[in-house]
Amino acid sequence: MKHLSPFAKLFLLTIPVLALILAAAGCRGGGEEEEVKTTIDELGITTQILPDNSPAQGFSSVILSTTPQIYLSGQINNAVKGVKIGITWKSLVSDRIIASETLSGKNSASQPYDFVIGSVPTTSYFASRILLNDISWPVGDYEVVVESNGQLIKTLSFKIVADDDFDELSKGDLLRGLYLGTEVNDNNQITIPSKRFSRDEENIYAVALLQDVPTSSALKAKWWYVDDNQLITDFSSSFSGSGYLPFKITLDKFSRLWSDNLWPSGNYRVDIYVDNVLIVSKNFTVI
Repeated sequence: MKHLSPFAKLFLLTIPVLALILAAAGCRGGGEEEEVKTTIDELGITTQILPDNSPAQGFSSVILSTTPQIYLSGQINNAVKGVKIGITWKSLVSDRIIASETLSGKNSASQPYDFVIGSVPTTSYFASRILLNDISWPVGDYEVVVESNGQLIKTLSFKIVADDDFDELSKGDLLRGLYLGTEVNDNNQITIPSKRFSRDEENIYAVALLQDVPTSSALKAKWWYVDDNQLITDFSSSFSGSGYLPFKITLDKFSRLWSDNLWPSGNYRVDIYVDNVLIVSKNFTVI
């Protein structure tokens, strides 16, 4: 066997050490995968869920007092062994806990509302429900507290109402905001907001942000010149789903209502209706 020089022996011994150092550096480098965290989102109250525990018709914070069951539905991402979700239902009417339970990822035929634990990344839904065991639920305010391994995730509030109040309140639950301004973008969002407009303003917009509107719902905007109790226009539009819906009045079209062809100075109001139920009013001024 050929004898190696001391330098050659040192070089051969160094190669494995360098390989280990480079491998370790590679694990710590840019190729390292970030730690996947368990998260919980899309939490809401609903009266019907699908087989996978997702909401069947969106969420609502207004529940009819004769509803046979009320659900909490939520989405959990990257659930791993050891994750526990605690759910507590509370009646603020009687200041007491109605029900509580803990989910731990044991989804099965006997535990259909539990979530699924699997290799990450993964997503599944979970649910919890309370059942009506009387003629109706007591009318008033309720809340559901959701925790993960003892840490508060979210407290959801909802109201149980009688039949006479349900239509008005449930329609109002479809609206997430009403915004005024002079310009909108391609998504119908207000880009120049204002509640004070000049007499020669060409366009005045009212944009409603809507969520989970049932199919073929009728939305209507009534624009008023309040100081003269004058209805400027009454405009209707059909809408379903979620998104921004714009209504506008234009000086070019309505200037004929006044002798100087400008908006009169004073107070105005826009009323938004869903299926002929008034859900919001917003005041503005012209100066």
